[in-house]
Amino acid sequence: MHGLKELCKHRLFLTGFIFLFLLISFSLIQAIFFHDKIPVTKLFYDNKGEITASGPFSPIDVPPFGTDPIGRHIFFLLIQGAKYTIGIAVVVAAMRIMISSFVGLIFGGYLSKWSKYISGLLNGFYYIPVALICYVLLYDVVYPIWR
Repeated sequence: MHGLKELCKHRLFLTGFIFLFLLISFSLIQAIFFHDKIPVTKLFYDNKGEITASGPFSPIDVPPFGTDPIGRHIFFLLIQGAKYTIGIAVVVAAMRIMISSFVGLIFGGYLSKWSKYISGLLNGFYYIPVALICYVLLYDVVYPIWR
């Protein structure tokens, strides 16, 4: 309990925690009470009933984030998807912790004499995600040179 009190004194932690809590809360409220229905604005009409504009609309026309080409409000799409995105992130983080703990126990307890060889091999995996991201981002830049 003492650690929780210390953690709540940090403004950055509180800001992030409150933001995520509100995002998940709004997402669940939208799912439960509004049945995940997203408002749609396809056309704008003037006073005479004539069409003045069609989607996608900018955030100025349909606050706070505008609409997509179909006319769905982007704000409600973000709120709807938040519970899935944050839920998947929590599940992935928990799985990484469990797998890493299991592998660490195996290597630390039973394969300790091979640790210098195994650690050299596993250190390469620190750089693989960064290398994949760089490859994906730079593919279109570098590929025309290779032709």
